[in-house]
Amino acid sequence: MSVDFEEIERRVAAYMLGDHDDGEAAWSCRVLFEPAFHNELSVTFQSDEAGQGASAHFGVSLGSLWTHVWDIERGLKEGIEPGPPPPIYRGRGALDGERLAELRAAWRASLYDEPSEGNGRDGMRVSWWVGFEGQEVGSGSVRAGEEPEGGVLRLFLQALWRAAAWATEDPIVAERLEQLHGYLFDPLPWVDLGGTPRRVRLFGRVTSRDAAALDRAMAAIPAGEAVLVDLRTLDEVGEALCRCLVAFGARRGGVSWCAVEPAASRLRAAGVSADRIFAEVQEALEALARRDPGEGARRSI
Repeated sequence: MSVDFEEIERRVAAYMLGDHDDGEAAWSCRVLFEPAFHNELSVTFQSDEAGQGASAHFGVSLGSLWTHVWDIERGLKEGIEPGPPPPIYRGRGALDGERLAELRAAWRASLYDEPSEGNGRDGMRVSWWVGFEGQEVGSGSVRAGEEPEGGVLRLFLQALWRAAAWATEDPIVAERLEQLHGYLFDPLPWVDLGGTPRRVRLFGRVTSRDAAALDRAMAAIPAGEAVLVDLRTLDEVGEALCRCLVAFGARRGGVSWCAVEPAASRLRAAGVSADRIFAEVQEALEALARRDPGEGARRSI
């Protein structure tokens, strides 16, 4: 029996992305991340009519969609009824105008690179569909890792990840994004999300071997900028890592920390003032807005 593999993949992608009407969106972007060693994630960004912000819709596969595709293909060949697809967790978020403009600029730049089809083995296939006023104006699919490091296509894939990370506070979505980080970025689980005030995130497992790389990442942030450091999903804060963080906290411009236990206790024990540590991002942002920009250089952090 003939099997239309492309049609199967289109149906599975539609199931993952969900049903979101782009009719009133000035600009939209649907993205499907298919990593080799983790389950899938979909993101749909839909801008408002003025293009000043966007809603974000997430789909987190709670099982392997690749396995389901194989089941369908085998079922068609052998006359076996495939099992049901894995359930999808749906989350929502929002993207501000500045982040939306960065994402759109990265997409426009990527048009000058020719994406190559990839099957995602030992890497991650990323597929995207871009719409303008309800009409599809571009699409592509690439295996992350095959595009040139530092090229505009890689920068677009990274921009997609950053926009998704910025848009969500949902712990289930955030955990999946963190699992995908290593497919697109250097091994250090640190991401500069930008914005005003600037937000950075450190997560997962960081050891003393990462201290030098972390110092370099922190040094790259312009002096004098207020920074929110999000440590909520960091596995552990060891002595070497604590020294790096405390030194960073003394910079001009001010630093607020978003951390839960045990990281919050380790920061306090290292000398970070308790009134600079918050459990929620919004609280930390509000504290930065109230803070004197020069305060970080004058007092204990």
